[in-house]
Amino acid sequence: MAVISFLASVDNLAYRNWLSTSATVVQVDNSEQSATSNRSRSIRSCPVIRFSDRTGQAHEVSSACAETTPSGDRQRENRLSPAFWRGETVTVWYDPEHPSRTLIAKRKPRFNPLAAVNMTSLLFAGMATGFWVGAKLARDKLRQSNLD
Repeated sequence: MAVISFLASVDNLAYRNWLSTSATVVQVDNSEQSATSNRSRSIRSCPVIRFSDRTGQAHEVSSACAETTPSGDRQRENRLSPAFWRGETVTVWYDPEHPSRTLIAKRKPRFNPLAAVNMTSLLFAGMATGFWVGAKLARDKLRQSNLD
């Protein structure tokens, strides 16, 4: 778990050179997912966006899909809105070297060194606990064999 959190935090470093701009949702594929025993209803929205990069060149790309679930409000529980609408303006982050790599988000993901350090600390604490328990069990077994 600590390793996954650390890698996810480090992965955010990949966005450090990305630029933001406004984009228009030109097409969206909304598909409703029915409820199952361990999951509520949801709508999966997969947008196609159009934006211009810093050089003015237009790009039309399929962006990552987003899933919307009910808010938990009983008055609105039967209403489920998709994450994106055709014609909607969104903020997009794109890699200037490869403009087809995009991320729709209000803010750019940031590297969180504190989370990386905390997760690494948890990993080492878990390992130390395992060594301590193992040493204690081995010591107890050795004492028991000496008594016999």
